[in-house]
This record gives sequence, structure tokens and C-alpha cells, in this order.
Amino acid sequence: MLRSALFRDLELVIDKNFKKIPIACPVCDILIVGITDHQVFREFECCEACKTQWAWPNKNEWSAGWRPSAKTVAEFRKNRISVPSYTMRGKNAYNKTN
Repeated sequence: MLRSALFRDLELVIDKNFKKIPIACPVCDILIVGITDHQVFREFECCEACKTQWAWPNKNEWSAGWRPSAKTVAEFRKNRISVPSYTMRGKNAYNKTN
């Protein structure tokens, strides 16, 4: 009975137009983070980086289903992963030899 008392004022709403956003970009397989990636995914079904790199410059082809080759994506992913997702601070943060 405790459960029914807790949830008696809740109403389940099912939105048939609801579109789930995956945890990772289906193109580059890098995590989708931030509101910008979410907004971009709704239109292009990829993260913002993939939109900028491939979807926007090839908008017509992208809309028709074109996607970059696995080799192209792997190179892009390698470069993107090498960029830090944080800011390093402090003495010798960038040059550990000093």
C-alpha cells in the first residue's frame, strides 16, 4: 500500500513522437554530451562534431543516408580522442620536462 500512496498523483504520459537520444554518437561512437549534441542529434542523428565535419557540408547526401567510411571515421575519432576534455592548470601542466 505504501507504493500506491506514493504514486497515486502521478500520471503516465506516453509521447508517440518521443525520440530517444543514444549515449554515444552512432557515427563516431563518442559520448553525446551537452545540450548542443542533443539538439544536433534531433536534426542530423549524430553529435555536433560529426555534423560539423560531415553532415552539414554534405547535407543533401547526409539526408539521403550517406555516411563517411569506417576508415575516415576511425581517423577522425583518433584525432578527436587526443584532444583533452578538460583544462590543465598549474606549473608544468603542459610541459612535464621543466
